[in-house]
Amino acid sequence: MTDKRALVLGVTGRIGSALAKSLIQDNWRVYGAARFRSESAHANTAANGITPIRFDVTQDDPAELP
Repeated sequence: MTDKRALVLGVTGRIGSALAKSLIQDNWRVYGAARFRSESAHANTAANGITPIRFDVTQDDPAELP
């Protein structure tokens, strides 16, 4: 188990997903925040070992993020 944690905003995008996957390979605990417009995007994020968090920067409170 690791104590390294990261929060990646926009985890369903090209850069965010690549960053999150790279951190996972380096044994980081990764939380991925995004709007998740589809259930498949949410499921794919979780399948990659990333803890998905539904978050919209225009509406949600960032204080609730890990």
